[in-house]
Amino acid sequence: MKSIIQWLSILPALLASTLAQAQFTYSTNGGVISVTGYSGAGGAVAISNFVNNIGPGAFENRSSITSITIPISVTNCKRRSKTVAGSRM
Repeated sequence: MKSIIQWLSILPALLASTLAQAQFTYSTNGGVISVTGYSGAGGAVAISNFVNNIGPGAFENRSSITSITIPISVTNCKRRSKTVAGSRM
């Protein structure tokens, strides 16, 4: 019974993580994981720490994004990853 209660206590965090990941599209190439698109509502966006690259145009024309948190695991960000009101990331 105790293990069921423990499982239920972490379930909301697991669901939130899954829902957040569903907002992104990814590609893989030789073990490198890239964000290739975003379809979420906007606001403050956080990229997961398993991502290595941000592909070109991944956040293009997403004016609802107010900030993007990029983890240290991201070692490459392609040009034009984000365009909002004429400014580029």
